[in-house]
Amino acid sequence: MQRRISSLDLFFFLSHVSFVLLSPASLANTSLKISRVVYVSELKTWTAARNYCRENYRDLVTFRNSWESSKLDMYVGWIGMFKELNDEWKWITDSDDLIKVQWCTLKNGSYFEMDKCTHNHPFLCIDDSLILAQELKTWEEALQYCRELHAVGRTPGNSMLMSDLASLLETDIIMLNTEETGLNTSTKEMWVGLRFLAYEWMWMSGEEVNSVHLPQCPAQDQHCGAIDPNNTKWEIMNCSERRNFICTIKQ
Repeated sequence: MQRRISSLDLFFFLSHVSFVLLSPASLANTSLKISRVVYVSELKTWTAARNYCRENYRDLVTFRNSWESSKLDMYVGWIGMFKELNDEWKWITDSDDLIKVQWCTLKNGSYFEMDKCTHNHPFLCIDDSLILAQELKTWEEALQYCRELHAVGRTPGNSMLMSDLASLLETDIIMLNTEETGLNTSTKEMWVGLRFLAYEWMWMSGEEVNSVHLPQCPAQDQHCGAIDPNNTKWEIMNCSERRNFICTIKQ
C-alpha cells in the first residue's frame, strides 16, 4: 500500500541531500560538470531500479531543494530515498549498505509517497555525464572540442571513454535553468549536438530527434541547435556564432 509522506518529513528530506545537481568539473577551469534527470518507464523494484541507474547513469535521483523537486512533478517513479527498519528516512549515498531497507520513496506528481521496495514502478535516474564548457566557440569548434574531451578524461583503467556534443531531451532543458541553478554562462544560448543535415534534424551521437518544435525546412543560415534553458526550448541558430556549449562524456 502506498502512503503519502507528511509535509514535515518532506521539509526534512529537502534539507538533507547527499549530492547536488551541480558540481565543479576537474577537466578544465572553464568547465562545469552538470547533471540531468532521466525518466525510465520500465517497471522495476526499487533495488532493481537503483542497479539499473548505477549501471547506465549514476544513481537514483535525489533533490537539493523544492525547486528541483517541482521540476519533476510530471513524473511518477522511484527516487533515491529509503527507510531502514526502525530508522529515519535517508537519501542514498554511494556507500550505502541497503540490506535492511524496508520502505522506499515514490515521487507522485508534487507529492512523495512511501511504498514497499519490492513493488514495481517506473523510476528517475541522475546522469552526471554532462559538461558545460564556458568557452566561446562556433558549433563546429564546439563539436571538435567535445569529441577530444575523452582523451583528457581517460585513465589507464578507463580507456573506453567517449565524448561528443550533448544529445538532450526537451525535458532536460527544464533542469538546466540557469536562473535557478546558478549556472554561470556568458551566452544566453548553449550549443548542443543538434544539426540539420541531408534535409533532416539529427543528433551527432546518432540518437533519434523526437522534437515536434523544430522547423522542417530551416533557413540556410539556421542549421545548428542550441538551448536557452531559461525559456525551456530549442534555439535554431547560425553555426558560425560563438556560444558556450554542453558536452557529454561517458563510457
